[in-house]
Amino acid sequence: MGIYHLNEFSNALDVLDGGEPYKKPDYKVAVKYFREAADDYDFYRAYYSMALRYYKGEGVEQNYDIAIDWAKKAMKFPQFNKATKLVADILYEKED
Repeated sequence: MGIYHLNEFSNALDVLDGGEPYKKPDYKVAVKYFREAADDYDFYRAYYSMALRYYKGEGVEQNYDIAIDWAKKAMKFPQFNKATKLVADILYEKED
């Protein structure tokens, strides 16, 4: 794994930030960068970020099942337990 995955992830965060105070986040572009970091570099934070996008419907059509799939990929990294809570939250909301 090289530094490139961090660049892709950083690009996605910059896009979400809007880059400028007057710009709104471009979630579709952010999803592109998160997906690249996840698919190409097995980067756990990108997996979690993809899970959040599907959970919230930001840049993609909201889909809890896909959100859970992405979160499960993040869960394989023991240092990243936010994914476990996200899966629990999604499952709770699906029951409502």
